[in-house]
Amino acid sequence: MRYYPAFLDLRGKRCAVIGGGKVAERKVRALLQAGAKVYVASPDLTPALARMAHQGRIAYRRGPYEHLDLDGVFLVVAATNRPFTQKRVAEDAARRNVLCNVVDAPEHSSLIVPASLARGDLQIAISTGGASPALAQKLRQQLEKRYGVEYAQFLRWMQAARKRLLERVSSGELRARTFHRLAGSDILRMLRSGRQKMARQRLEKILESARNRKRARRARKAHKAHKAKKIG
Repeated sequence: MRYYPAFLDLRGKRCAVIGGGKVAERKVRALLQAGAKVYVASPDLTPALARMAHQGRIAYRRGPYEHLDLDGVFLVVAATNRPFTQKRVAEDAARRNVLCNVVDAPEHSSLIVPASLARGDLQIAISTGGASPALAQKLRQQLEKRYGVEYAQFLRWMQAARKRLLERVSSGELRARTFHRLAGSDILRMLRSGRQKMARQRLEKILESARNRKRARRARKAHKAHKAKKIG
């Protein structure tokens, strides 16, 4: 089966996790990191989940799953060790048009969670369509070695650079060329080798080059206008 890849914005959205074990704990942590409002239903909780509930980081109802646990929910994760409950959550979610991830059962899920890695705003997700989660994890480990923490720093700089270019450079074509120059530059290599100062200087040089081109273009236009006026 081929899935449609997407990244979900869960900020402020109510998401339910059915189950209170270690797997449920991992799912809860990931949802919280995405900014979701997490609700957990389970007879028992891991110590970590119990602390989260006590601290008010998650809402918790003690007891077995009930269909009312899906009230107002955008997404539900079924993370119990009971196949009957897992299937029931999936069926209830389908009736309510709620996105549903059933752990270790992609055939019952409307949403599968890929193996992923994050470097700041950079997120890379790998899916095998549920055929081999082990292979997806192996590929993620390989990518972790290739894409280091320097990408998080680089993207922070790129976000600030984008804002500056949008404010100061009106030409969309010139902005696009500058963004591509930044992405294709050796700034990442410098960051990877710890040369932050040099990397910053290179970024500023590219941005200054864009501003100089803007000034040169404006000067050419003014010169042409002046020349045309004299001829007229």
